[in-house]
Amino acid sequence: MSDSDSNRHIRLMDTTLRMASRPGVSFSANEKVNIARALLQSLKVDRIEVASACVSEGEREAVAQICEWAASQGLAIVLKCLAFD
Repeated sequence: MSDSDSNRHIRLMDTTLRMASRPGVSFSANEKVNIARALLQSLKVDRIEVASACVSEGEREAVAQICEWAASQGLAIVLKCLAFD
């Protein structure tokens, strides 16, 4: 392995929280915050996408909680909130 190969970094972006709901799967706002924490702190994912706050009141609450937590941890820059009309 060359020096340039050992310096490579693969950036990961997780989309688990991107969709408002998936067939048979639904997370509460608190569960979504816990998933975001695990992805960013424990798994060290570089970036996560979260659903648009425009989708529903539940998504609005989840996005707000995730953004508040991420800002308090200095991680707001790694969130991508989708903008759906």
